[in-house]
Amino acid sequence: RAQFWKEKDSEIRIKILGALEATTYDIDEIKDFSELVIKKESDAQVVKFAEETIANMDDLKKAIEASRKAKNTNRKEYRRQYEMLTESYGKEGDYEKLGSTSVLSDEPELKLLRERILRRDSDESFYDYQAVSKIIMMNRFSNSK
Repeated sequence: RAQFWKEKDSEIRIKILGALEATTYDIDEIKDFSELVIKKESDAQVVKFAEETIANMDDLKKAIEASRKAKNTNRKEYRRQYEMLTESYGKEGDYEKLGSTSVLSDEPELKLLRERILRRDSDESFYDYQAVSKIIMMNRFSNSK
């Protein structure tokens, strides 16, 4: 956040806002900073990005709530999906079931799974990597205030 205000290049400031969205798991914090940017920022593109962030808040809140409701802490199912995905480098297994049965404390394991998926060294592996990243993100959001 401090670097955002120091940065002169508007494209980099937009990238910083995107990075803050991807790493901040408190919706109110994201919203508050975006509102501050809208108030203080003079660059129209940067303001537009912050406005879009706020406009997407309701959809994000709905996605978080849906993720919370879909949670099923069946550890056996989590383990089954995790092992299938790990052994197949992400080709076999159900990402939706992995997400619904995972919990915040699974994050270190999920990060290892992401790394393994990228070892497939194929273009489509990135989509599977992103699916696991989304699970991690939703677990973090679901456990924030």
